Amino acid sequence: CCKAGLKLLVRGLTSTRPQLCSTMRLSASLLFASAAYTPLSWDEAYPQAAKLVSQMTMEEKYSMMSGIGWTNWVLDKWWYVGNLPAVERLGIPSVNMQDAAGGFRTYWDEIIGTVTCWPSLLSMAATWDVDTMHEFSVALGQEFAGKGANTIL
Repeated sequence: CCKAGLKLLVRGLTSTRPQLCSTMRLSASLLFASAAYTPLSWDEAYPQAAKLVSQMTMEEKYSMMSGIGWTNWVLDKWWYVGNLPAVERLGIPSVNMQDAAGGFRTYWDEIIGTVTCWPSLLSMAATWDVDTMHEFSVALGQEFAGKGANTIL
């Protein structure tokens, strides 16, 4: 596999997608909007985090550490592989984590055929092509955001 072939594959996958539904367009716009976000420095982030955590109940703190969506080591239907509930009263969104080695992991028969099988990450990195990697990253992020996941494992 060559660098040009991978570039065409990634461009082909991103340019031949069907028209995005309104939810996917919104998710993609949020994805691109967050790309312009400038993270806080550690000195700024720690006091804000400490203030937020001090407002959380013990149950809310526990829920952020234990997760939800599994019963007896079996993933419940329609949950992500990792799930942390939102703390709406404090504006903390849910965390919806999904596996991504070759694409959005299909746990349920109903979503087979709705995901992209991406080139291996090792082969993508071996191209040393920053533009191709960026295109790949954006396309992968769009697919995950369109399916409601906000964290790629």
